[in-house]
Amino acid sequence: MKFEVKPAPTFVRETKQLLKKYPNMKSEIKAYIESLEKGITGDNIPGFNELWKDRLAMKPYGRGKSGGLRVISYHTPSVNVIVPALIYAKSDTENPPHELLVRTVAEIRTWLTPETPDKPT
Repeated sequence: MKFEVKPAPTFVRETKQLLKKYPNMKSEIKAYIESLEKGITGDNIPGFNELWKDRLAMKPYGRGKSGGLRVISYHTPSVNVIVPALIYAKSDTENPPHELLVRTVAEIRTWLTPETPDKPT
């Protein structure tokens, strides 16, 4: 099964910021996004059925997965879409706060839900 990958606006902004600091990671991030078409990878985040955390090695900088990048993606089995939502360097952020994850899920649900036209009264 092939999945549609739709990076969230937050993910795009954070990726641009990360690439300013780690410009050699561009091809690795692109390859990771393309690999998501095959399905979700990583581990489910406890308490959030839709969120998955994956680890990316920073090979150009001599860092393995344990000290590399983290990508938080949104995916529900009923939808054929995977949304990379957040990306950060482990050296910059240990774990995102719970409130950020709650807000991220709410934003993505709103972003993925098609607008319903107003019904005539």
